[in-house]
Order: sequence, then C-alpha cells, then structure tokens
Amino acid sequence: RNGHLGNGFWAVDVTRGGSYEITLRRWPEHEDRPLASKKAHLKIAGVDRSADVADGATSVSFKVDIEPGPTRLQTTMTLADGKTRGAYFAYVRRL
Repeated sequence: RNGHLGNGFWAVDVTRGGSYEITLRRWPEHEDRPLASKKAHLKIAGVDRSADVADGATSVSFKVDIEPGPTRLQTTMTLADGKTRGAYFAYVRRL
C-alpha cells in the first residue's frame, strides 16, 4: 500500500471569480473535533497552497483568488504517521 487513504476531488464550477476563503475540516462545523493532521494541502484553479496544522486545530483555512469556470478542488491532509487522506469537509466563502 502506498500510504494514501481514499482521496478524490470535488468538481466545482466557479460562477463568480474573486477572493475566497476555503476552510478544510475532518468533521462538520458543528463537531468541534481536531483534524488529527500535521499538514494541509489545497489545489484549485491553478492555486497550490499548503499549511502546517497546529496540534488540536479543528480546521485550516486558505485565502485564494479564483477565476470563474469549471475546475477541481483537491485536498490532502498529512497525518502524523505520514499517511495522507483528503479533507472530508470543505467550506467555501466568498470574501
């Protein structure tokens, strides 16, 4: 096995270009449980960002500028043991 847990992408159609905040979570917003990850990675519309995740953090957010049109949202969370998985929840807010 290659150490990757199930991880796909979300197909999205950006109808209004602009600045967005994308928040990645392992659990839905109403559950205040930790990500249990060390690093988060986000790819969307040519934007490729990563961030360290603090111990006990329940989410990680990225601010990105996105052009309108169809694209893919891909996330990767790196666990303490080096395995990776996708974020189970992504919340997108136009700024």
